[in-house]
Amino acid sequence: MRVPRRLGFLLCVVCLAGCVTEARKVGPTGVASLSWVEGCWETEDGSSTEYWTRGHDSLIFGFNTLTDGEALVFYEQMRFQRVEGTWQFAAYPRGRGPTLFDAVELSEAQIVVENAENDFPQRIRYQRDGDLLRAAISKLDGSNTTEWAFQACSD
Repeated sequence: MRVPRRLGFLLCVVCLAGCVTEARKVGPTGVASLSWVEGCWETEDGSSTEYWTRGHDSLIFGFNTLTDGEALVFYEQMRFQRVEGTWQFAAYPRGRGPTLFDAVELSEAQIVVENAENDFPQRIRYQRDGDLLRAAISKLDGSNTTEWAFQACSD
């Protein structure tokens, strides 16, 4: 049985659209897909601050500080980078690293990266929620979750 030409074309378009949607979940091209993370972000109490800036079309640099009053408790350099067509998160806690996490989910306002080999965290999620930037770290099974809600820096 011969498939009519228009029906065959429509089937090809539907199949290709499905492929594009699946690829988009883990790695759209260009830094614009993560532009929502750019800027200066701080927790409401000011104890944690993150700065994200575009370095290149395939690179966004980040820096986090955690303070207790005037004392620096923790710092971390980070970056989102495109490697072989997909996003990767590189963490340098206290300047050591990198620890690499591969993107497993990416949408218009969220990225989830994972590294099952790392002791903790194994999953990191960044999500834009209106005026907030939310971040969470956990084990792969979702246990030991710690979450932060960042707002745009006041300065």
